[in-house]
Amino acid sequence: MIAGRFNYQVSVADDGKMRVHWGRWDSAETLAHVLSQNYFKTFAAQAASFSDGGPSVTSANVVTRTNSW
Repeated sequence: MIAGRFNYQVSVADDGKMRVHWGRWDSAETLAHVLSQNYFKTFAAQAASFSDGGPSVTSANVVTRTNSW
């Protein structure tokens, strides 16, 4: 089960067009599991078709955060 191990959120930029998708996971195994699922493959294909040239991926490490994040 993925509940509690993978979190996902989408934000809409102030221009109302650009989207920022944030995913967080607890391990490489959890990420591999999510990426292997048909629902994710369908989502990734749709996201690529909506974006101009496909989404760009940027890795980041959380330095600090509020308790609600």
